[in-house]
Amino acid sequence: MSDHGDQGPPTRRAAHAVRDHVEAILIALVMALVLKQFCVEAFTIPTSSMHPTLIGQNQAPDGVGDRILVDKFANWLRDPRRWEIWVFRFPLDRSRNFIKRVVGLPGDFLKIGSEDGDIWLARRADAPYEIARKPRRVRESLYRPVYPPDAASDRVKDMSFDGEGEAKGVGSRWFRVEGDNPTAFSLAALDRFAYRGGAPATLVASHPIHTSTDPDTWHRSWQDGPVARDIRVRGRLVPEAGADVPPASEVRLAWRPDGYYEYRLTLGSTPGSSTARILVDDAVLREVRLDVVWDGRHELGFELEAVDGDLHAHVNGHELAVLPDGRPFRRRHAQVAQRLSLDASGAPFTLADLRIDRDIAYQNSWSPMGSAAEDGVAIPAGKYLMIGDNQGDVGDRREGSYDGRKWELHTITLRDGTVIRHDDQKSPDRDLDDETGETVYSVTDADGVERHWHANDEDPDVPDATEWTPFVDRELYVGRAFLVFWPAWPDPPGRFRRVR
Repeated sequence: MSDHGDQGPPTRRAAHAVRDHVEAILIALVMALVLKQFCVEAFTIPTSSMHPTLIGQNQAPDGVGDRILVDKFANWLRDPRRWEIWVFRFPLDRSRNFIKRVVGLPGDFLKIGSEDGDIWLARRADAPYEIARKPRRVRESLYRPVYPPDAASDRVKDMSFDGEGEAKGVGSRWFRVEGDNPTAFSLAALDRFAYRGGAPATLVASHPIHTSTDPDTWHRSWQDGPVARDIRVRGRLVPEAGADVPPASEVRLAWRPDGYYEYRLTLGSTPGSSTARILVDDAVLREVRLDVVWDGRHELGFELEAVDGDLHAHVNGHELAVLPDGRPFRRRHAQVAQRLSLDASGAPFTLADLRIDRDIAYQNSWSPMGSAAEDGVAIPAGKYLMIGDNQGDVGDRREGSYDGRKWELHTITLRDGTVIRHDDQKSPDRDLDDETGETVYSVTDADGVERHWHANDEDPDVPDATEWTPFVDRELYVGRAFLVFWPAWPDPPGRFRRVR
């Protein structure tokens, strides 16, 4: 028996077609709403609070802020984890969505080190504090570039090139050569230094790195903020083709951030001569031998991270050692001489692709209502501390993040007993009542509701009050940010990337 389909009148077939399309559209709408409510939702970043990890509309040169995707399903499955980036409803105005990084978890006792900008944690108020270490994927996101400078920058003009572009010597604006061999290093490009080989020579950074240093400001000596403690230095040792290789060669990178601790990565030409070390007042605190040899004939990539209380030694893309420095929490100390140096002897080479980055330095700056700058904070059960990545240390606008450290809730009580609570940073709008001529105030309260009242409605016997409210309740979380999907045009992939 053959089936020839619907052979009804044309009007019936048209009605069936319309019904099918309407059903398809309704199902698509329902699916879209379900996905948005429970699975994935897109958000636009409006401000610079998370800059440079996420670019806000007010920070982007073209005015196009990052568009991100948020995993709302994760909010049903598990609690937020430290260092993740989450969207949540703003505790002082629940009609607004905020996005920050999870820094403090329930039960934490948390301090911010004013000398290093690190997050320090303890599980009891009387327990020793330890640095909260960031996973490498998070460190990659938070590093701020220091060197090399932008080739188009005005700061490049003093790089000691002659008229034909040939290097005449190391540009003293950023680096200098110390010791008895002043011509041992020459500047081949902004990120390339040539070592002639033979006698020992030392290449030294000319300026300290501050917690506000970026590639266009490193040369300044009057930087705001303390010196940076946590940095990453990367590069490649490229041997000179056909050069005679001495029997013993060595390259040593040393970072002394504060005059006490020193982090060293040594690459030697004999077995057992390559090491990672941490020294305190020139005495070896930690040491490990690295299974690698710099023979002066093969290219070698290196990376030294002195970050979050650890020395990470990487060679050719592999992490060969992690050494903890074990330093105790200190609030502050006097500024001391900082030193970043590279010592070389033996085989000639080119130091190529030199890159210097600094870690984020959290500001130990809190609401004046709290004592957290000295005492830290105890995070209650079910609550979290969220802090933005913009610590006022990047970009043209050094505004910083308006996050839990600064949140204050203002309370107004009316004669009828009504209590209005709102964000203290947002002053109520004022207007005049056309009928009575009285001042009318309006504000969005902590529940996201528009509230209006007259000046004489306020209870004169109950003074206004302000309280510090630094934490986010678990119930206010919306989802975990996981992808920047736009802008990806006109230069693909644009800013398309995973959020870390």
